[in-house]
Amino acid sequence: MTETKRREFLRNAALTVTGAGILASTAAAASALSAKPGARRILAINGSHRAGMTCAAGLKLVLESAKAADPSIETELIELAGIDFNQAVVGADQPDDALTPILEKIKSPECVGLVIGSPVYFGLPSGRTVSFISRFMPLKRAGVFKNKVFGAVAVGGGRNGGQETILHALINSALTLQVIVAVDGVPTSHWGATLWNQDNSIEKDDFGKDTAKNLGTRMVELITMACK
Repeated sequence: MTETKRREFLRNAALTVTGAGILASTAAAASALSAKPGARRILAINGSHRAGMTCAAGLKLVLESAKAADPSIETELIELAGIDFNQAVVGADQPDDALTPILEKIKSPECVGLVIGSPVYFGLPSGRTVSFISRFMPLKRAGVFKNKVFGAVAVGGGRNGGQETILHALINSALTLQVIVAVDGVPTSHWGATLWNQDNSIEKDDFGKDTAKNLGTRMVELITMACK
């Protein structure tokens, strides 16, 4: 091969490689533009010792309202009453048990919203709820809660049965996680959903049900802003 032909061959080869690179980049860009955005999910955690009862009903109202506000958002209710998990020990290795997959769900970027519900126990959240939150330490240290939207639900045996003390406790814990706290929106506008358990039902509590619905709507409003 003469020197002239060798140079022409190298030039053509370079042009072919460059063209392939441009086509590949263009294809990658087109693929990125056409790719669907990741799923967005709100997880609801029921800290009641009784699965499927009034606390679960309140959380379902939150999720239904969120879904109505934005049908593209996925929702899931998790009942802690059916899960056997160990206590966290500060400064020690965290347990690896049935709660671990749930914590992984919360850790996932797809989880953009978290709402925790608890009944009132002497003005405090249930022991199951507190034990659950205590397992957040590794996630907190990793910063995975940052800018997730958080909501709280409380159920008591009276209209003024201590629900707001539960909301305050849950929100105080959540603020250490760098979450965005959602309150129930107008016209109720309190610290979250406050529900009244009457004969193991919340059906008669129209005001309380409205707070749960407003909370779900407000969570979606904040999620929309946070995900922009």
